[in-house]
Amino acid sequence: MISLPFKTLPIMPQSFKSQSLAGDQGGRGQGLALVLEGVSVSRGGKQPVLRNISLALPAGTRMGIVGPSGSGKTTLLRTIAGLERLAAGALVIDGRDAAAIPPHQRGIGMIFQDDALYPHLTVAENLHFPLRAAGVPRGLRQQKVADLARRLGIESLLDRDPSQLSGGQRRRVAVGRGVIAEPRLLLLDEPLSQLDTPLRWQLRELLLELQAERGMTMLMVTHDATEAMSMVEHLVVLEEGIVAQAGEVRQVSQEPCSATVASLLTIPPMNFLDVTFESGPAAETPMLRVGTDGPRLPWFGQGLEPGPLRLGFPPTAVSRISLGLSPEHGNRPMEDRTAAAGDGGESTFRLLGRVRVSHPWLERWLVECQLVAAEVDGGSLAAGLSPEPQRLRLLVSLPQPPATGSIIEIEIARSRCFLFCSQTAHRLWPLPAEPPRVVAGTVSGAARDS
Repeated sequence: MISLPFKTLPIMPQSFKSQSLAGDQGGRGQGLALVLEGVSVSRGGKQPVLRNISLALPAGTRMGIVGPSGSGKTTLLRTIAGLERLAAGALVIDGRDAAAIPPHQRGIGMIFQDDALYPHLTVAENLHFPLRAAGVPRGLRQQKVADLARRLGIESLLDRDPSQLSGGQRRRVAVGRGVIAEPRLLLLDEPLSQLDTPLRWQLRELLLELQAERGMTMLMVTHDATEAMSMVEHLVVLEEGIVAQAGEVRQVSQEPCSATVASLLTIPPMNFLDVTFESGPAAETPMLRVGTDGPRLPWFGQGLEPGPLRLGFPPTAVSRISLGLSPEHGNRPMEDRTAAAGDGGESTFRLLGRVRVSHPWLERWLVECQLVAAEVDGGSLAAGLSPEPQRLRLLVSLPQPPATGSIIEIEIARSRCFLFCSQTAHRLWPLPAEPPRVVAGTVSGAARDS
């Protein structure tokens, strides 16, 4: 029986979980364009490039794959396309075992990062090629090429060779060649990279229009998380050849399972402060000390009573902790502190930073500052955080940029913070779906151990 160990991906139809990958070919994975179960890929007998990848993609949906360089994103696309050999696992495309299907018969269109146009063919011939391979009659081929060339804005380029095109023109032709045969599954490897902003937006909108019109299933690799989240419904984060996290875009971006995921999906990148747990005035109250000799912050769980049970692990079990703070945290200049102190609501603390540099960020200012002090729930100010400088990136809304050397205040609600284990990068708080396990004095996430 199929058993996909993918509890964080809410796109697996319940009815498919009980179906077998062996036996009856008809009806397997009905409604699913693509299924990977336990897929691993190795090269030259070395460490696997991909390890135990399990995904399910419903027909007609859009999924993005992001991750650091070398995480296996492009290898995953090449494996689905049949350009890499499976070392283990199963790959099912439209209910059929892909191992028995040659690459050219998989019904897949692919847009490569380097365009990969045939240099000896004209633009028109490059567009005709997938249709000719699919046996489309000549008259219909000509009509399809003319219609798509018009939509792509390349009618005047049809008689040119690829060497005569600009980078943006080559990318338009590559997009056209990838979609012209109306593949059931469209694979895109960095489709909008190295394009100027207007063309990037034009091609983005065109790809989404074509995908919706033709009902294609789309799987896109990109290093740009913002681009991915603006184009797809589901997101997969790869890290060192494994699935670090997957799910709907909103769920993955707002509930990162690790510091790695948080840093990839936060623009500007999330801030991480070194903190340690200490005993509070009451046995049930864990305290966070910022830095080495900084102030202690009482830690409460989203308005609930404090205590180690709210953390899901004994605070003493983890020696190194990172406090994750988004640059989007509400913040205000020092002159607004009086008004802020009267605000009601959830438990907060304030950090004060000395401005090092600031520059425009859309309609706000991106400020980089060095942490100098903290204030807890309107209480006294505690300075001298640590001999090691801890820096923050903040987005602030001010008429003018804060002056270099001035003090800026960041008011932080605990419910918008994250705690990560510095050794494993796994999220410790808010509690993940599967609580971390304490092993030999460190915390290990269930997802990586499985």
